[in-house]
Amino acid sequence: MNKNLCSIIILLLFQVCFSQQKLTEVEKLTATCKVWGFLKYYHPNVAKGQFDWDEHLYEILSKVEKIKTQDEFSNAIESWINSLGDVPEIEIIDKYPKDRYFYKNLDLSWTQNKLLFSESLSKKLKWIEENRFQGLQFYISRDVDKDGYSIADDGEDEPKGVPRLQNERTPDSFTWKEKKYRLLTLFRYWNLIEYFAPNKYLIDKDWTTCLNDILPKISNPKDEISYHYALLEMVANLNDSHASYYISAHNPQLKLSEKSYDFGLPFEVKIVDNYFVVSRILNKNLAIKNDIQVGDAISLLDGKTVNQYVEKYKNQIPASNVSYLLNKIAKYYLAFLNKEINIEFLRGKEIKVKKIELYSRREHFKEAKGVNNDGKYEILDGNIGYLNIGNIQNKDLDSIFLKIKDTKGVIVDVRNYPNVTQGKLAEFLKAKPLEYAKQIHIDLNYPGRFVWEKPQFCGNENPDNYKGKIVILVNEETMSQAETLVMCLQTADNAVVIGSQTAGADGWNASAKIIYSHFVTTFTGKGFFYPDGTEMQRIGIVPNIQVKPTIEGIREGRDEVLERAIQYINE
Repeated sequence: MNKNLCSIIILLLFQVCFSQQKLTEVEKLTATCKVWGFLKYYHPNVAKGQFDWDEHLYEILSKVEKIKTQDEFSNAIESWINSLGDVPEIEIIDKYPKDRYFYKNLDLSWTQNKLLFSESLSKKLKWIEENRFQGLQFYISRDVDKDGYSIADDGEDEPKGVPRLQNERTPDSFTWKEKKYRLLTLFRYWNLIEYFAPNKYLIDKDWTTCLNDILPKISNPKDEISYHYALLEMVANLNDSHASYYISAHNPQLKLSEKSYDFGLPFEVKIVDNYFVVSRILNKNLAIKNDIQVGDAISLLDGKTVNQYVEKYKNQIPASNVSYLLNKIAKYYLAFLNKEINIEFLRGKEIKVKKIELYSRREHFKEAKGVNNDGKYEILDGNIGYLNIGNIQNKDLDSIFLKIKDTKGVIVDVRNYPNVTQGKLAEFLKAKPLEYAKQIHIDLNYPGRFVWEKPQFCGNENPDNYKGKIVILVNEETMSQAETLVMCLQTADNAVVIGSQTAGADGWNASAKIIYSHFVTTFTGKGFFYPDGTEMQRIGIVPNIQVKPTIEGIREGRDEVLERAIQYINE
C-alpha cells in the first residue's frame, strides 16, 4: 500500500476516534463560558445588543449538558453561532499607531484548540475575530476625551476610562439555587476580567485554570455559603489589592454563619518574622488582666501559626502581594467565636503559654479604635520637617510650606491614605515637571487589547523649590492614590523612599454589579506603570532603603522607619 495513502487513512481514523472522545463537564462548561463571552463582545449582532444574551446562555447550557463528545459539542456551538446571523467582512483600521497598543492580556489562541473545536468551528471563530464589532458596545463602556485618552470627571461616582458594565439585568426569578443562574454569575465575571482587567497577565494562576478549578464548586456547591466562598476565591485569584467581593452594595458583609465572630483581641498586632507581635494595647485594664505587653511575640494564636492563618485566608483576601495579605489578616481577620483562646508567645527569651479572654469589639474598643495620630506636621530635632500626609488637607499646605521651607530635610510620611492632591506638594518639592507614570485603558474595538495613554507629569517650573533632602516613608498601608503620590514625589531631586513594600494596587478602581444585590465587585480598572514600562501593580513601590519594624523595636515603642529617615537626613 502506498505510504501516503497509509498516512491519510491513519489520520482519518485518528480524527474519527478523536471526534468521539468524551468531554468532561468542566471542559464543556469552560469552553461554553469562553465562547459565550467572546461572542458577547466580538459578534456584531450580539455586541450591539440584538439578542437576550442571558437567555441564549440558558439555551446552550441545556444542550451542552446532554452532549458527550467533541464532535457533538462543536456541532452544537457552530449551529448556535449560525443562528446569530451573518458576520460581514469589514476592513478594520486601527485608530492609533501600533506602539500605542498593549497586547499582553490578549490571547484568543483557545479558539483554535483542536482538542475541543472542529476545524470548521475554529475557522468561524477566527472569522468573527477578524471582522469583530466596531461600534458602541451594548454590554460594556468607557469614556475618553477627544484624543482617546481616559479622563476623570469629579461629578461622577467612578472615574472615566475604566470598564463599566451596562445593560446587565438581574433575572426576575434569580436564585443562587438554580445552576443556570450560578453559571451566569460566574460567566459574566470571568469574561469581564478576561477582556477588561488590565493586570490579568500578572496573576499567579492562568485565568482559564482559575475557571477550571472553580467550576465544580459553582456547579455543585454544598450550600449557599460554599457558593459565595467559591465566588470570593475567584476574586482573590486576581491578586489585586483593589479587588473586593460584596453580596450586596448595601450589605457588604459575607456572613459566615448565623454565629457571630465578634470576639476580638484586647490588642493590635503586626506580623513580624512569622510572629503576631503585640503592637498596641486597646484597653489597659484588659491587658493587665490578661498579662499582655507590647512586644509580646505570639507564635500560636488559638492554636494556629501565622502560616496557617495565611493558608486559611489566602483564597478569601484579594491581595497583590504577601505584605498586603499579612497586613489584612492582622488588622481584620483575627476574630473568634469563643470568649477565650490559648496563645503561645515569646517575651524576651521566655516562651509562655496561657489562656486569654476576648471581648466584644463593638463594646470595649470603640474609643481605642478611633485613636489616631492627628498631627499634621512638626519640626523635629535637628531642623527636620515631618509631614503626616494622611492628616494634611490641601488648604493646610501653604502655611506648612512656610514653616518647613528652610529645614535641612523633610520627611513625607505616606504610610497612610493621603488627603492631599499631589499637584501642590509636587510643585513645592520639585524644580520642574517630570514624567512619573503612564497608564493603559481598555480598547473596546478589540476586547482584550489595551491602549497606552499619554505620559503623566507632575510638578511645575519652580526655581524656588525646596532644596533640602526629601525622604518618603512607605509600607503596606501605602496603596492606590498613596502609591501614585509616592511615584510623583520620588522624581524630585534629593528624594529617596524608605520603608517596605507597598500594597501594589494603583490605577483607577473599577466597580461592577455582576448580579445586582448578589455579586458586586471591584478591581483595578487601568494599568499603571513607571515611565520605562515597569509594572507598578503587585510589585508596589520598591524603597531605596528597606526598613521593616522589628520585634525589639515594637517592644521599645520605636518607629524604626522614621528613625532611619532622620539618620539619612543627618548623614
